[in-house]
Amino acid sequence: MRVALGPATSMASALAHASTACPIPALRPILGIAVLCLDAVNEAQRVDETARLLVLHVAEMAMVITQETAQSEKESTYTLAQNVLDSLRELETCMSHIADCLQRMVGLGRVTQLLQRSTLATEIKSLRNDLDFAWQAFRISMTISTTRELHRQAELRTAHSEAIFGVMDANSARTPSADAPSFTQVSPSNEVLFGRDAQVNQVVQIVGDKFKVGAKLVMLGPGGIGKTSLARAVLSDQRIVAIYQDRRIFVSCESSVDSKSLLISIGMALGMSGNDLNVRVLHILSERPTLLILDNFETPWERPEARGATESLLALISTLPGLAFIVTLRGTERPLGVQWSTPPIPILGPLDRSAALQTIYTQLPMPANTESSSLHALLDAVGDLPLAVAMIAALMRFESAEELLARWMVERTSMLNLGGADRMSSLDTSIRISLDGPRLRGNPDARALLSVISLFPDGFCDAHIELFSADLRRIRQAVSLLKQSALIYTSAAATLRAHPLIREHVLRHHSIPRHLLGGLIAYCTNLLSLTRKFRTDAEAVNQAVLPELKNLDAVLTYLLRSDIPEGAELLQYIPSLTLCALSAGITQPNTLQAAIARAQRVRNFSVAVELLAHLASFSADQIAARQYAQEALAISANLHDPYIRAMALKAFAALPLTSRDEAEPLFLKVLDLLSGAEQTPDVMRLHVETYTELASKKMQRASDYRNAQKRAYLLEAERLARELHHNATVSEIQVTLAHDLLRDGRYLLCEREARRLYQAARETKNIFTQMRAQRLLYATMTRRGDHRRAIEYVRQVSRFWKQLGRTQNYAAELIMQVELMIRDRDFVQAEQLVRDAIALQDSAGLTDVWPYKRSLIAHARVLIEMGELDRAETCLRRSFTDAEGHMENQADHSIELAKLHLARRNHHLSLRYFVVGLVQWRRTGDVGETLERLVNYAQFSAATGDPQTGWNVLSIVLPFQLSSGAAWEAAQCLLAMVELQVKSGRALQLNSSELDPPARLKEAYKLLSANGCDSGVQQCYELARHTGLDWALPPI
Repeated sequence: MRVALGPATSMASALAHASTACPIPALRPILGIAVLCLDAVNEAQRVDETARLLVLHVAEMAMVITQETAQSEKESTYTLAQNVLDSLRELETCMSHIADCLQRMVGLGRVTQLLQRSTLATEIKSLRNDLDFAWQAFRISMTISTTRELHRQAELRTAHSEAIFGVMDANSARTPSADAPSFTQVSPSNEVLFGRDAQVNQVVQIVGDKFKVGAKLVMLGPGGIGKTSLARAVLSDQRIVAIYQDRRIFVSCESSVDSKSLLISIGMALGMSGNDLNVRVLHILSERPTLLILDNFETPWERPEARGATESLLALISTLPGLAFIVTLRGTERPLGVQWSTPPIPILGPLDRSAALQTIYTQLPMPANTESSSLHALLDAVGDLPLAVAMIAALMRFESAEELLARWMVERTSMLNLGGADRMSSLDTSIRISLDGPRLRGNPDARALLSVISLFPDGFCDAHIELFSADLRRIRQAVSLLKQSALIYTSAAATLRAHPLIREHVLRHHSIPRHLLGGLIAYCTNLLSLTRKFRTDAEAVNQAVLPELKNLDAVLTYLLRSDIPEGAELLQYIPSLTLCALSAGITQPNTLQAAIARAQRVRNFSVAVELLAHLASFSADQIAARQYAQEALAISANLHDPYIRAMALKAFAALPLTSRDEAEPLFLKVLDLLSGAEQTPDVMRLHVETYTELASKKMQRASDYRNAQKRAYLLEAERLARELHHNATVSEIQVTLAHDLLRDGRYLLCEREARRLYQAARETKNIFTQMRAQRLLYATMTRRGDHRRAIEYVRQVSRFWKQLGRTQNYAAELIMQVELMIRDRDFVQAEQLVRDAIALQDSAGLTDVWPYKRSLIAHARVLIEMGELDRAETCLRRSFTDAEGHMENQADHSIELAKLHLARRNHHLSLRYFVVGLVQWRRTGDVGETLERLVNYAQFSAATGDPQTGWNVLSIVLPFQLSSGAAWEAAQCLLAMVELQVKSGRALQLNSSELDPPARLKEAYKLLSANGCDSGVQQCYELARHTGLDWALPPI
C-alpha cells in the first residue's frame, strides 16, 4: 500500500532544483541526500510513520538552509566560515545515516518490519536526536558567522565614512546619510539636575572615549535615586548631541515583561512593527553609531523565567558595531553576558545637602530661608533621596517647611505624593515596586528579614543574624538578595542598613512576622542583662551597650507596644538601661513611655513609678517633668511600699523647678521613708542618691559645706556606694565632696581632684560625672580669677546640656558665662549671651519659673555696667514678679536695684536696697554670698562719702572670711581695705593695732599666691602700682 505524500513530492522537486542551482558546494550533498530520502519514501510500499516524519524533518532542514543562504546568490565570491562548514559536514553525516537506515527499511518485507519494529523505532529515535544536535550546532555557528560579518561590514562603512568626513570627536557633526533614518526619541530635558555633574561628566567621557567600539554602561541604585534623570541628562548633553546627533534613542522598559516585549518596545522607539523585528532592529541599530538608553531594565530582566532570554538579547545587542547603550536598573547587580565598559559608574547615592537645597529653591516662586531648621530636619528624614527632594520642592510651592515637617511626623512616606499612582508621583508606589518585584516575591525570607533590619536605625550587626534563623544558608541568601535589590547596604560601620525612607515605609506597611520576634527578644535580653552590672563595671557595660542604644530604643519601643507576652518580661531591665543611657547623656523617652504604658497595662505599678521618676529626671520640658513626677506620686500613694513612695518623692524634690527651700524637707522625708524599709541594695542605692541630690541642691551654700552633719551624710553615702560596688556613684559623691576643698580656699588641691575625677569619668564614659567635674573646675578657675579658662569649662558644660535638649540647664550655663564675662569686662559678648538665654526660655515657655528671673537679673547687671540704666530698670521690673517666693532671687534683685540707684547717684535709695539685699541674703543661710555682698556694701559706702562705715563693715567681714578658709574672698577683702586706707586714711578712725596698708597687701599676696590665684596676684601688683606700694611686694 502506498502512502500519499503529495507535499513530499513537491518538496523533493524544489530541493532537486535548489541542489542544481546552489552556488555553495558544501550545501549540494545535503540537498542531494534530502532528495534521495524523499524519493525513497515516496516509492516504498509501506513506511513507518516515525520514519516518514523524520524524512520530512530532514527535508524541512534542507529548505531552511537553502533560504538562509539565498543571499549568497548575489555574491559570487561568497564563502562560508570554517565553523559553519564544519557544522554542515556534521549535518551531512547525520543525514547519510538516515538515508542508509531508510534504504534498509524499504528492502525489508512486511513480516520482517513487524518483527524488528522495536529495534527500528529505537534506531530512528537515536538518529533523530543526533540530527537535532547537529542542527542546533549549525544554527549557533551560523549566528556567530552572521554577527562577525555584520561587524566586518560596519567597520568597512565606518572607515569609509571617516575617510570622507574625518575622524569624529566630541565637537564633530555628521550629515545623516540618505539611507539611514533618524531616530531621536528623546525630548530635550527641562529638568535641572543638581549634584550629578561628576556622574554626567564620567558617562560622557566614557561614551566619547569608546565611540568606535560603543560604550556599554549600567546605572545602578535603589528606586528614586535619580537613574532616569541622570540618563536623560546624559542623552541631552550637548557633547553627546554633537557625537550622535539624531541617533539618540530612549526606551522605557516599564511595559516590557520579557525579551519579546522588550524587542517590541525597541522597535516602537525606532518606528518599526510587524514580523522579523529581531533582524530588522539589529540591522538598523548597527547601520550608524547610535546611543540607546534602556530605562527600568529590571522590569523584563528580574522575572526568573524571562531573565535568560532577556540577557541573551542584551548580549546580542552589545555585539553590534558602533552601538553604545546605557541600562538603568534598580539594584546593584549587573546583567550577565555583556562585556561592560570600564571604569563602571559607581552605584548612585543620595544628593549632598547643598544640591538638595538647590533643587528645592530653584522651584520656589519666592526666595526661601536657607537655614530653615524645619527644612533641614525634613531632608534628614528623607535621606536627601532625589525623588523625595523633588516632591518636597513641589509641595513647598503651597506649604511651608514647618507645615510639611508637621505633616511628616504624622503621615510619613504617604505625605510624598503628587496626586498620582505611578512611581514618579508617589514615593510609596516607587518603594512598593521594589518590594513587590519578582525577586522578593520569590523569597519570603528576604521580605521578613527586611522588616527586621528596618527596625534598627543604626544598622543591623551581622553577628545578630544567627538569632533569627537556625538555617544560616537561607538567611545569608536573603541578605544577598536584599543587597542585590538595593534595599539594604553595608554601612561604613559594617552594619546592614536600609535607607531612611525604605525603613519608614516598611515599618508603616509591613509587620514583623511572629516567628522572628523571638530573635528580637533574644537580642534585647542579651544586651539588657549587661546593664545590671553598670554600677559595678560601667566601662565594660558602656562598651557593649552604648553603640546599640539607638537600636535598643527602637526595638524595645516596638516590642513593648506590641501585645506579645515576652515583651512584659523586658520591663525589669528598663531602669538599669535608663541609668546606663543617662550616664552617656542619652535620653530614651520613647522607650520609657512605651514601658510605662506596658507596666500599667500589666499592673506592674512599682516599675511604672520608677520609670516615671526616670522620665521626670531628664525631660527637656520642665513643665512635663513636673507632671511626670506628680503622676509617680499619685500612683505611689496607693501603694504601701515605702521604697516606691520614697522614689517618687525624691524624683519630685530633685526637679530643677523645685527650689532649694522646697526640696530640703522633701529629701528629709525621703530619708525617713527609707529608714523604715528593708535595707535591700535598691533601698541603699536610693539612700545614696538622696544624699547626693540633697548636697547638689545645697552645694553653693557655705553653711552646708561647713556643716559636719551634712558632710557625714555624704561620707555615709560614699560608704554605702562602695559597699554596693557602685563605682560611678562613688565618683559623683567624690565630686560633691571636692567642693569642700573649693570652699576652704584650697584651690590647687581642688583643681587636682577635679581633674582626676574628670579623667576617671571619661574612662567610664559617665557624661554626668564629667559635667559635674567640669563645673567644679569652672568654680575653681573663677575663685582663682582665671576667667578665661573658667568660661571654657562652662562652655563645655553648656554644650552638653544643649546636646541633651535641656533648655533650662543650657540657659543657666549661659548665665554663668555672662557673670564671668562681666568680671572680665566683656560686656558686649555678655549681653548677647544673656539675650540668647532669655530667648531660649521664652521659646520653651519657661517664663513663669524662677530660673527665668535669674536671666533677667543677669541682663540688668550687664546693662548697668554698660550704662544703659533705663533698659536695666525694665529688666528688674519684669524680674520682680518672677522673683516672688524665691529668697535668693529677691536678694539679687535688691542688690541690682541698689547698684542702679547708685549709678543714678540716688544714695538714699541705693543704701536702702543694699540693706534689704543683705538681709535677704542673710535669710538664705548662704554665708559666703552674704559676706561677698557686705564687701560690695563697704565699697559702696566708701564711694558715697562714708568711708568709715565701709571700713567698719570690712573689719567685721574679714575675720569670717579668714576663719572659713575662703582665700580668694579674704584676699579681696584685704585689698579693699588697702585701697580704702590709702585713699581715705586721715578720715578713718583706726585702732593702734590695725595693720598698715603694706602689711595687708603682703597678706593678700600670700593668700593668693599660695592658692595659685594668678589673676589675683596680678591684681595685687596693679593695686601696688596705683597706691605707690610697689616696694611692699616681691619683684616680678
